[in-house]
Amino acid sequence: MRQLLIRPDANELVELNHLMNQQYHIKLVLWALDCAKELLLHFESYDPLDFRPRIAIEKGYEWSRGIIKMSEAKKAILASHQAATDHKDNLVVCALARAIGQAVSTIHVRTHAQGMVIYGITAFLRTPHQESDADIIQLKCDWFYQKLLYWQNHINEDQIWAPFLLKDTPLYRRNQ
Repeated sequence: MRQLLIRPDANELVELNHLMNQQYHIKLVLWALDCAKELLLHFESYDPLDFRPRIAIEKGYEWSRGIIKMSEAKKAILASHQAATDHKDNLVVCALARAIGQAVSTIHVRTHAQGMVIYGITAFLRTPHQESDADIIQLKCDWFYQKLLYWQNHINEDQIWAPFLLKDTPLYRRNQ
């Protein structure tokens, strides 16, 4: 099931969307992969034996560093989305697997980062909670926002990155 519980143009996402639009592609990738690791903890609390989202994240790190090609990473991303389909009876797990697939897809196209946020928030809204939906949305928007602020100010300049990720960064221009 792909029913989303928050729209990409929701008022609660305006600040986060604005911050995402200000980032270099590599910063969004670092942020998305970091968020995916935390979303994976929730996914694995439901199904610790389904390794497809974990493998997608691992392949995402390899792809972002130029170790593997997109085709290999794409198979792992599609497997994470298949995990979502296979868990269609548990809408929390389904949304988490899709959020992880979207996070890793951010390496290819930066706009997938928003898909990670939308599916991630949807997963948390589907999780039984005592807070209001509005409070959950605000809490998770703040979580995504704070993590992005961190990555906006951090990057390991010594790390090897796939060249396509560096094209819009000062790191790339400096190495030319």
